[in-house]
Amino acid sequence: MSAAEKTQRDTVVMYRVQIEALLDCSSLKDVKTILAMILEYGMNGEDVECPDHLRMIWRVFKSMIDGNNAKWDAARERYSAAGKASAEKRKLNKSQRCSTMFNDVQQTPTNNVNVNVCNSPINGSVLHNRAKRMNTVEILGETVGKRFDAWLETWQDIHGDGKKMPRHTQESQIQALLHLPEEIRLEAVEAAIKGCWKNIRDIRHDLNNSTISEREAKRNATAGSFGRYVPKN
Repeated sequence: MSAAEKTQRDTVVMYRVQIEALLDCSSLKDVKTILAMILEYGMNGEDVECPDHLRMIWRVFKSMIDGNNAKWDAARERYSAAGKASAEKRKLNKSQRCSTMFNDVQQTPTNNVNVNVCNSPINGSVLHNRAKRMNTVEILGETVGKRFDAWLETWQDIHGDGKKMPRHTQESQIQALLHLPEEIRLEAVEAAIKGCWKNIRDIRHDLNNSTISEREAKRNATAGSFGRYVPKN
């Protein structure tokens, strides 16, 4: 066995034919000799010298040990290669997901308002690094970013049972916020904190409904002042 093939192992496979061969040995000394050779060759990876009268039986043991060790080494290499490939794939997918998220935000206009991250041009590599660190202050700006972090803490207490929001969920919430016009992002985050919302949402619909309600109330009050019957209860 070459130096490259010497690998210490804690186990060795024994087949029925090998056990029967050991039982057929007429001398206990021969059994111990073969077991010692199995330990040195099969587990410690060391070459052994075999007595002449045991060469035939040892040839059977050695052949089976070599075959099992070759299978074990091949399987280990496959699993190692598969693990490395899987890790590289996860790393690539993560990088592509972050880049795609921010590219979509930069390229997609919302209600004729150009969405701009931090009001400054940022190249793809810096965007990727920022997404990797999830520095919300750099992505959203200082004021909005700090309030967004405060909302994350609220989310953790209310919806996360004490656990932080998952990374991919944070990314989707940031994307939703960046799709809003810049002038209402802070108001949207404040509304999410106050209402203990599970997700960032477009507050323009709420604002429109509020405006309609205010107009309706004003119209009713005006009508009442000109003689329209308004129930007191």
